[in-house]
Amino acid sequence: MLSLLAKTDFRSKIYVFFGSLAETCKELLLRNVCPNPLNISCALPLTLGKTSLVKLALFVINGSLAKVIENGIMPAGEYRVAVDCRELSSGVYFLSSQAYGGIQNQKLIILK
Repeated sequence: MLSLLAKTDFRSKIYVFFGSLAETCKELLLRNVCPNPLNISCALPLTLGKTSLVKLALFVINGSLAKVIENGIMPAGEYRVAVDCRELSSGVYFLSSQAYGGIQNQKLIILK
């Protein structure tokens, strides 16, 4: 079981601390979103080391949920998850990926 303590500071970065960070990083890898900044859509390269409940979501900079991209069980493997951002306005968002009891966050910029 992983213990999780997260500290959010929207002026700089989001820091997430895990009880077993090294093991979580081996199992879940969310690589850089391409393209970033984006206009209409992007692809999320995601690698899962084992089957897990995965939640991918976009949050507005104020912390409110903008869009749930994926929320379900995914088998181990490599994925390129397509994200359609047409309904979202221009701005800074945070992409949150949750699996194995851990969280990875990335900043995503939408320019229209």
